[in-house]
Amino acid sequence: MTISLKKAAVWLPKGYEDSAHISRESGIPQDVVEKKMGIIRKCRADKDTHPGQMAVNAAKKVLKDIDPLSIDLIIWTGSEFKEHPVWSAGI
Repeated sequence: MTISLKKAAVWLPKGYEDSAHISRESGIPQDVVEKKMGIIRKCRADKDTHPGQMAVNAAKKVLKDIDPLSIDLIIWTGSEFKEHPVWSAGI
């Protein structure tokens, strides 16, 4: 039996937050955000774009030009859209 990953895709929103914005919103000094957390800028979806829609957008990219009958298995992993403390990114 052969198992292989043929394709993968991500979809990132066009919006972003930079370290200055994160510093203002969090109260964490900008140099700490940049040097200790390693964040210069990060993607940020607008309030109407939820993780499920982002997954659909990525799926459309990865499944384009693929014969549906050639697919045996699709694996997806992601995060639920809840309060910040339970986001996987918050762990």
